[in-house]
Amino acid sequence: MLTRRLFILTLLVSVLAGTGCQPKKGRTQRQRIGRAVRGPVSYDQFGMPRPFQSSSAATAWGEVTSDSGDQNFQNELYFFALPSLANMPSEEQLGYVSGQSSQQTGVAFWGEVRGIFSQGQVDGARSRLHIEVYDDRYGVTRADGSTREQLVVHIGADQQGFVRAYGNMQQGITFEDVYGSVTLRGSIQGQYFVGEIYYANQYSGGSRRLGRFSVPAQGFFFN
Repeated sequence: MLTRRLFILTLLVSVLAGTGCQPKKGRTQRQRIGRAVRGPVSYDQFGMPRPFQSSSAATAWGEVTSDSGDQNFQNELYFFALPSLANMPSEEQLGYVSGQSSQQTGVAFWGEVRGIFSQGQVDGARSRLHIEVYDDRYGVTRADGSTREQLVVHIGADQQGFVRAYGNMQQGITFEDVYGSVTLRGSIQGQYFVGEIYYANQYSGGSRRLGRFSVPAQGFFFN
Protein backbone atom coordinates (compact mmCIF):
# COMPACT_ATOMS: atom_id res chain seq x y z
CA MET A 1 0.00 0.00 0.00
CA LEU A 2 1.28 3.46 -0.85
CA THR A 3 0.22 4.75 2.59
CA ARG A 4 2.44 2.18 4.28
CA ARG A 5 5.29 3.01 1.89
CA LEU A 6 4.91 6.74 2.68
CA PHE A 7 5.03 5.94 6.40
CA ILE A 8 8.23 3.92 5.96
CA LEU A 9 9.80 6.63 3.79
CA THR A 10 8.89 9.28 6.37
CA LEU A 11 10.58 7.27 9.10
CA LEU A 12 13.66 6.85 6.94
CA VAL A 13 13.88 10.58 6.24
CA SER A 14 13.46 11.32 9.94
CA VAL A 15 16.15 8.89 11.03
CA LEU A 16 18.64 10.07 8.41
CA ALA A 17 18.09 13.74 9.13
CA GLY A 18 17.98 13.33 12.89
CA THR A 19 21.19 11.32 13.15
CA GLY A 20 23.15 13.13 10.46
CA CYS A 21 24.08 9.79 8.90
CA GLN A 22 24.35 9.18 5.19
CA PRO A 23 22.24 6.44 3.59
CA LYS A 24 23.98 3.19 2.76
CA LYS A 25 25.91 3.20 -0.48
CA GLY A 26 23.57 0.64 -2.02
CA ARG A 27 20.51 2.81 -1.48
CA THR A 28 22.27 5.89 -2.84
CA GLN A 29 23.33 4.06 -5.98
CA ARG A 30 19.90 2.53 -6.49
CA GLN A 31 18.34 5.97 -6.66
CA ARG A 32 20.69 6.98 -9.47
CA ILE A 33 20.60 4.09 -11.93
CA GLY A 34 18.05 2.80 -14.41
CA ARG A 35 14.82 4.73 -14.43
CA ALA A 36 15.85 6.91 -11.49
CA VAL A 37 18.19 9.15 -13.47
CA ARG A 38 17.22 12.71 -14.40
CA GLY A 39 20.41 14.22 -15.70
CA PRO A 40 23.79 14.38 -13.93
CA VAL A 41 23.91 14.13 -10.15
CA SER A 42 26.01 16.08 -7.68
CA TYR A 43 28.96 14.52 -5.85
CA ASP A 44 30.60 15.39 -2.56
CA GLN A 45 34.29 16.05 -1.93
CA PHE A 46 34.91 12.31 -1.69
CA GLY A 47 33.43 11.59 -5.11
CA MET A 48 30.27 9.99 -3.69
CA PRO A 49 26.78 10.83 -5.04
CA ARG A 50 24.91 13.24 -2.77
CA PRO A 51 21.90 11.53 -1.17
CA PHE A 52 18.34 12.53 -1.95
CA GLN A 53 17.31 13.18 1.63
CA SER A 54 15.66 15.89 3.63
CA SER A 55 17.73 18.10 5.92
CA SER A 56 14.95 18.18 8.53
CA ALA A 57 13.40 15.43 10.61
CA ALA A 58 10.10 17.33 10.38
CA THR A 59 9.83 16.97 6.58
CA ALA A 60 6.61 15.13 5.68
CA TRP A 61 5.69 13.02 2.66
CA GLY A 62 2.65 13.95 0.58
CA GLU A 63 0.76 12.37 -2.28
CA VAL A 64 -0.22 13.36 -5.82
CA THR A 65 -3.55 11.96 -6.99
CA SER A 66 -5.93 12.31 -9.92
CA ASP A 67 -9.38 13.88 -9.88
CA SER A 68 -9.93 13.22 -13.60
CA GLY A 69 -9.50 9.46 -13.86
CA ASP A 70 -6.61 7.03 -13.98
CA GLN A 71 -6.24 7.17 -17.76
CA ASN A 72 -5.70 10.93 -17.80
CA PHE A 73 -3.28 10.60 -14.88
CA GLN A 74 -1.38 7.95 -16.83
CA ASN A 75 -1.16 10.19 -19.89
CA GLU A 76 0.18 13.11 -17.88
CA LEU A 77 2.73 10.96 -16.08
CA TYR A 78 3.99 9.76 -19.45
CA PHE A 79 4.97 13.30 -20.46
CA PHE A 80 6.18 14.11 -16.94
CA ALA A 81 8.58 11.14 -17.04
CA LEU A 82 9.90 11.65 -20.58
CA PRO A 83 12.94 13.79 -19.61
CA SER A 84 14.12 10.78 -17.57
CA LEU A 85 12.96 7.93 -19.80
CA ALA A 86 13.07 9.19 -23.41
CA ASN A 87 16.27 7.32 -24.24
CA MET A 88 15.57 4.23 -22.17
CA PRO A 89 14.55 0.84 -23.68
CA SER A 90 10.86 -0.10 -23.75
CA GLU A 91 11.05 -2.31 -20.68
CA GLU A 92 12.25 0.69 -18.65
CA GLN A 93 9.37 2.93 -19.66
CA LEU A 94 6.71 3.86 -17.14
CA GLY A 95 4.10 1.20 -16.39
CA TYR A 96 0.70 1.59 -14.75
CA VAL A 97 0.32 4.13 -11.94
CA SER A 98 -2.95 4.58 -10.05
CA GLY A 99 -4.28 8.10 -9.58
CA GLN A 100 -6.12 7.08 -6.43
CA SER A 101 -4.84 7.47 -2.90
CA SER A 102 -3.23 4.66 -0.91
CA GLN A 103 -2.82 2.13 -3.70
CA GLN A 104 0.00 -0.26 -4.57
CA THR A 105 1.22 2.27 -7.14
CA GLY A 106 1.24 6.05 -6.92
CA VAL A 107 3.18 9.30 -6.68
CA ALA A 108 4.78 10.39 -3.40
CA PHE A 109 6.73 13.57 -2.72
CA TRP A 110 8.33 15.76 -0.11
CA GLY A 111 9.50 19.33 -0.26
CA GLU A 112 11.41 21.93 1.71
CA VAL A 113 10.12 25.42 0.99
CA ARG A 114 12.08 28.02 2.93
CA GLY A 115 11.74 31.79 3.21
CA ILE A 116 8.15 32.09 2.02
CA PHE A 117 6.73 33.13 5.38
CA SER A 118 9.47 35.50 6.49
CA GLN A 119 10.12 37.20 3.11
CA GLY A 120 7.03 36.41 1.05
CA GLN A 121 9.15 34.71 -1.64
CA VAL A 122 10.79 31.31 -1.83
CA ASP A 123 14.45 31.15 -0.85
CA GLY A 124 15.68 29.29 -3.94
CA ALA A 125 19.07 28.41 -2.47
CA ARG A 126 17.49 26.47 0.40
CA SER A 127 14.33 25.04 -1.16
CA ARG A 128 13.87 21.78 -3.04
CA LEU A 129 11.29 19.30 -4.26
CA HIS A 130 11.59 15.51 -4.36
CA ILE A 131 9.11 13.30 -6.27
CA GLU A 132 9.01 9.51 -6.53
CA VAL A 133 6.76 7.63 -8.98
CA TYR A 134 5.97 4.00 -8.17
CA ASP A 135 4.50 2.04 -11.09
CA ASP A 136 3.60 -1.63 -11.44
CA ARG A 137 7.10 -2.32 -12.77
CA TYR A 138 8.73 -1.07 -9.58
CA GLY A 139 10.58 -3.83 -7.73
CA VAL A 140 10.42 -6.26 -10.67
CA THR A 141 13.65 -8.15 -11.33
CA ARG A 142 15.37 -7.46 -14.66
CA ALA A 143 17.00 -10.13 -16.83
CA ASP A 144 20.39 -9.14 -15.39
CA GLY A 145 19.14 -9.75 -11.85
CA SER A 146 18.90 -6.10 -10.81
CA THR A 147 15.72 -4.64 -9.38
CA ARG A 148 13.79 -2.00 -11.28
CA GLU A 149 13.71 1.31 -9.41
CA GLN A 150 11.08 3.96 -8.90
CA LEU A 151 11.33 7.12 -10.98
CA VAL A 152 13.00 9.86 -8.94
CA VAL A 153 12.79 13.58 -9.77
CA HIS A 154 14.74 15.81 -7.40
CA ILE A 155 14.95 19.56 -8.08
CA GLY A 156 17.08 21.70 -5.81
CA ALA A 157 20.37 23.52 -5.42
CA ASP A 158 21.88 20.31 -4.02
CA GLN A 159 21.75 18.65 -7.49
CA GLN A 160 23.36 19.44 -10.83
CA GLY A 161 21.08 20.99 -13.44
CA PHE A 162 19.19 23.09 -10.90
CA VAL A 163 18.04 26.46 -12.26
CA ARG A 164 15.91 28.11 -9.59
CA ALA A 165 13.05 27.83 -7.11
CA TYR A 166 10.74 30.81 -6.91
CA GLY A 167 7.22 32.10 -6.33
CA ASN A 168 4.87 32.52 -3.42
CA MET A 169 1.63 31.15 -2.05
CA GLN A 170 -0.58 33.32 -4.23
CA GLN A 171 1.15 32.78 -7.59
CA GLY A 172 2.40 29.25 -7.07
CA ILE A 173 5.71 27.75 -6.02
CA THR A 174 7.92 26.61 -8.92
CA PHE A 175 10.97 24.36 -8.93
CA GLU A 176 12.97 24.43 -12.16
CA ASP A 177 15.95 22.52 -13.52
CA VAL A 178 17.41 22.17 -17.01
CA TYR A 179 14.91 19.39 -17.79
CA GLY A 180 11.71 21.19 -16.87
CA SER A 181 9.71 22.64 -14.01
CA VAL A 182 7.13 21.64 -11.42
CA THR A 183 4.67 24.15 -9.92
CA LEU A 184 2.46 23.72 -6.87
CA ARG A 185 -0.54 26.05 -6.61
CA GLY A 186 -2.63 25.75 -3.52
CA SER A 187 -3.58 26.99 -0.08
CA ILE A 188 -3.40 25.98 3.55
CA GLN A 189 -6.49 24.05 4.58
CA GLY A 190 -6.36 23.04 8.21
CA GLN A 191 -3.04 21.29 8.77
CA TYR A 192 -2.44 20.57 5.08
CA PHE A 193 -1.11 22.38 2.02
CA VAL A 194 -3.40 21.23 -0.79
CA GLY A 195 -3.93 22.23 -4.40
CA GLU A 196 -2.98 21.42 -7.98
CA ILE A 197 0.40 20.43 -9.37
CA TYR A 198 1.61 21.40 -12.85
CA TYR A 199 4.70 20.52 -14.87
CA ALA A 200 6.43 21.61 -18.07
CA ASN A 201 9.29 20.17 -20.09
CA GLN A 202 10.47 19.90 -23.70
CA TYR A 203 7.90 17.18 -24.44
CA SER A 204 4.82 18.65 -22.75
CA GLY A 205 4.12 21.51 -25.17
CA GLY A 206 3.83 23.99 -22.32
CA SER A 207 2.46 23.77 -18.81
CA ARG A 208 0.23 20.76 -18.08
CA ARG A 209 -1.78 19.81 -15.03
CA LEU A 210 -0.70 16.53 -13.42
CA GLY A 211 -3.30 16.29 -10.66
CA ARG A 212 -4.07 17.17 -7.06
CA PHE A 213 -1.63 17.17 -4.17
CA SER A 214 -1.80 17.14 -0.39
CA VAL A 215 1.02 17.40 2.13
CA PRO A 216 1.20 18.39 5.83
CA ALA A 217 1.95 22.13 5.81
CA GLN A 218 4.31 22.03 8.79
CA GLY A 219 6.34 19.36 7.02
CA PHE A 220 6.62 21.34 3.77
CA PHE A 221 7.14 24.99 4.79
CA PHE A 222 10.12 25.96 6.93
CA ASN A 223 11.49 29.28 8.16
